Amino acid sequence: MDTSERNLEDLIEQALLAVEPIQTTKASTGSRTREKSTSYHTQNTVTAWEGITPGGYRKRTSADYDEHLCLIAEDVFTFLYTTQPQEWERFLAQFQGQSDEARARFLQRLNSEVRQRGTLDVLRRGVKANGCHFELAYFKPANKLNPELDTLYKGNIFSVVRQFRYSVNRHAEGKKQNSSSIDLALFLNGLPIFTAELKNDFKAQTVEDAIEQYKKRDSKEPIFAYGRCLAHFAVDPNYVYMTTHLQGENTRFLPFNQGNNGGSGNPPNWKSFATAYLWERIWAPEVVLDLVHRFIQEVEEVDDKGRKTGKKYLIFPRYHQLETVRRLIAHARLSHAGQHYLIQHSAGSGKSNTIAWTAHQLSKGLKKN
Repeated sequence: MDTSERNLEDLIEQALLAVEPIQTTKASTGSRTREKSTSYHTQNTVTAWEGITPGGYRKRTSADYDEHLCLIAEDVFTFLYTTQPQEWERFLAQFQGQSDEARARFLQRLNSEVRQRGTLDVLRRGVKANGCHFELAYFKPANKLNPELDTLYKGNIFSVVRQFRYSVNRHAEGKKQNSSSIDLALFLNGLPIFTAELKNDFKAQTVEDAIEQYKKRDSKEPIFAYGRCLAHFAVDPNYVYMTTHLQGENTRFLPFNQGNNGGSGNPPNWKSFATAYLWERIWAPEVVLDLVHRFIQEVEEVDDKGRKTGKKYLIFPRYHQLETVRRLIAHARLSHAGQHYLIQHSAGSGKSNTIAWTAHQLSKGLKKN
């Protein structure tokens, strides 16, 4: 297997751009393949990833990205025209049909809202502009009784940019191809949600080098402002770490690994890299939308007297938390009410949040699609 960093990047892009489901094992269940359990949990249990299919992204380049507004305008408007054409016509009518002016005014409004409220809130609640309301994402409906909701859900646009050049000064950098670039950036309906630095330990670089590279990024760049991206990932063939806020040397990265036979890290993957679960599961469109809709939370810190400090931070579930919640919900959906569950994490691994996410989703009901 080619173990170069470029091959890792190629493999991730191929998985994200795939149109057909990617087969991960030979054991097939129906029209989709089902990955065998190789993690710390036992086999023959309800899987957290049944039916999750990687792919469905569009390929974009840095030339499509507006570094000042921090978005891909083409994706923003394609999403709006497809899912909310009547509302856009109402908005456009206020500019006497001047499409360019209307587009520029909307992008400025969208950028302002993201700066003030953060990408997470904008994706969840949309934006208001000139008396019009626009959604910036549609989440999976509880059932398929209303085909229109399912059509809107399928209208979400996911994009990937390789060698993402993000700097507001990138046009003044001349021919420096690697200056101010990140290996991968992922977008939802034109808004940046994740970035990733990829390293290869076979070339004497590991996930620790990716973390250090992130810490040295210019935190004044708009793309790195708090709340602009939902997470930044440091990745090598064996390990994944992530953070929700880049703060220079004070940045704290947390492990985002599956665990391996009760220990840290990830189990070996005989067909791909050990970290393939990141792009085959976590970055699958359905999972990303679920993360935005029901998992990622913004929290305001409080002091020792319980008073709010005004400092906010994003909570992004770690892998063991996400898998636990998804497995419990899947089991409850199959087994119905009256079951008893024990959530067990090591000390300090976020058991309270796992319980809260599970309870909240159970309280919303378990309707089969």
